[in-house]
Amino acid sequence: MDTGTIIQPKYFNGVATSKESIEYQSNLVQYFKHVGMLAFGQMPFIAKIGPDPEKDYDWRNIDCLLDFAKKHDIRVHYNTVINSHKNSFPDWYYELSAEEKKKALERHIKAIVGRYKDRIEFYKLVNESNPYEEENFLGTNETKTDLIVQMFAWAKEVHPEGEFIVNDHFPFLQQDKIRTNFISLIKRLKEKGAQIDAIGIEGHLGYKPVPFQIPSDDDFDTTIEDVYNSTGLPIYITEFDISYNNAPVNPYPGSVIDPNNPFEANGVTYANWFDYQAYAYKHFYELCKKKEFIKRLYFWGFTDKDWYKWERPSVGFFDENFKPKPVFNEMQEILNAHTK
Repeated sequence: MDTGTIIQPKYFNGVATSKESIEYQSNLVQYFKHVGMLAFGQMPFIAKIGPDPEKDYDWRNIDCLLDFAKKHDIRVHYNTVINSHKNSFPDWYYELSAEEKKKALERHIKAIVGRYKDRIEFYKLVNESNPYEEENFLGTNETKTDLIVQMFAWAKEVHPEGEFIVNDHFPFLQQDKIRTNFISLIKRLKEKGAQIDAIGIEGHLGYKPVPFQIPSDDDFDTTIEDVYNSTGLPIYITEFDISYNNAPVNPYPGSVIDPNNPFEANGVTYANWFDYQAYAYKHFYELCKKKEFIKRLYFWGFTDKDWYKWERPSVGFFDENFKPKPVFNEMQEILNAHTK
């Protein structure tokens, strides 16, 4: 099972200080051979000013990362070609007609895949489409199923040997309806000929019904095997983390705890939540490794310094000063093994 992490662009494009960049890059090279770019591969970041890939797109952040990766024999996956969130498109996209939107999506996919052909390990081609209605997907007057089928066809047209996945929310939240809808979508896509190479499943865990924790082993087995047995496709865990603060994304009473206090989980009392996090990351890795159909596991956080504090604080291996956390100490032997 390949193991990797998601990384920030600013440590490769000159935005961060030299000292920070050197420290970040040094740790990355030492412990990871598989990485994914943060959201800077999405349309609002590379196509902010217009729809023409030749004159409007800004490829610099991606190019800098890929140059660094090539130098250090690191393999990069693309995150994300098409993100289904309604706020994940530049302003100009909403001014287009339905037909023009469809053409813009085709142009966008073909431009990315064509430019980075043979330099990307795999592409998250479509992200988080499951929550959205089937009709008029992305404002194109196409159904979600039909449009995603076409997206895979566009990508494969440019790079037939490329690896393209559908990525969506983690179904381990024991919400059977979410999991059933996701499985149904994958089946429809396959029936209509979409050449899906794998299923990407996010791993932002620790919400209800088990806040700040990973799910039980039984829940993990039941849900992940349901997805695999129902679709027959390999599974990548693409964005695994847990945090002590769920309030920014999913506020509810008790959605924040003090991570320095003792923390109890599954009948075990840990000195603090950070010690539990160390256990949870390693245990989740071990659960995934037992499943032959889980081919990749990516940790969402690398350092805490600038990692989505508004969303999921303290999910990384290193703290804000690049010092190892308990989770790193627990995982170091495993990470070392994956870079040999």
